[in-house]
Amino acid sequence: MLDEAQSDSVLDLPLARLRLRFQVEGEARFPEAYTGSAWRGGLGHALRQAACIARLDRCDPCLLRYECPYAYVFETPPPPDTERMRKYPAAPHPFVLEPQEVYAPGGSVRVSGKEEGRYELGLVLVGSAIRHAPYIIWALSRAAERGIGARRASLVLDEVLLEDRAADGGWRRLDAGPLPRLRPLTLTLPEVPQSVRIRFLTPLRLARDGRVVREGELSFSVLLRNLLRRISLMHYFHGRRALELDFRALAEASGSVEWEAERLEWIELSRHSSRQGRRMPLDGVVGSVRLEGKAVAPFWPFLVLGGVVHAGKAATMGLGRYLIEAVAP
Repeated sequence: MLDEAQSDSVLDLPLARLRLRFQVEGEARFPEAYTGSAWRGGLGHALRQAACIARLDRCDPCLLRYECPYAYVFETPPPPDTERMRKYPAAPHPFVLEPQEVYAPGGSVRVSGKEEGRYELGLVLVGSAIRHAPYIIWALSRAAERGIGARRASLVLDEVLLEDRAADGGWRRLDAGPLPRLRPLTLTLPEVPQSVRIRFLTPLRLARDGRVVREGELSFSVLLRNLLRRISLMHYFHGRRALELDFRALAEASGSVEWEAERLEWIELSRHSSRQGRRMPLDGVVGSVRLEGKAVAPFWPFLVLGGVVHAGKAATMGLGRYLIEAVAP
């Protein structure tokens, strides 16, 4: 359904992927629970302290609203001349955090790539957020020193890695000191395997008709429609150009794609919102599904890019993270 040029245009979204490795101070251990909300809150607080010079209570009346790193990254107001999301207070934020914790079958939290006394945080930056990387990394380092999680475990930033396809192992260690200008990652489209498994590593929260989709209602079409919207908005607000594709035809065609649910589960998760003074639900679906490669081929670029920018609600704090695997047919 997409020709080669159109597939390339989907992947032509300025991206940078980083890994921040921390030393855990004292006797703190991770995770107690999913820390995505804590990381996001710590980032926002420290980034505002670092970047805001007006010191106003709100960003709305600020003269620097469309130039400030904090406002762009964390508030992301649609620009005045936007043709999309005019009535929305915020466009999709140009970052995604990937805490070390993922979900195993049965709903238990496990740590991906755990090393004793260390913690690794993934970070995806999109569009102009790439040039604000020094602010963001400093803010995350500052938040980590103050403490993350219920026990306020203190962490010290040890090293920063940048995904670089030319580097040995695909990741390059950035030298200490001033951060160089980061070059966007060039995504390439892998060949579609005969059979595909999608593993949802953190709760996937998708909405349909005003309500969150449960595991029994989840389908490829529901997932794909969310990815079409999220990725098209990312291109519009943070990319080099808006995508010129027939999104309606893609959405309608996705309805014919079926998957085999190997194991899908509903996970109960919540976070405390200081702004609203109450707990907010982060429930969602985890588990895995299996699809025929030929069926998903027309939508392959969106699935691949979605694996980087995540899907669904609360993606900035790491929800909606999934992994694509080739499996034996």
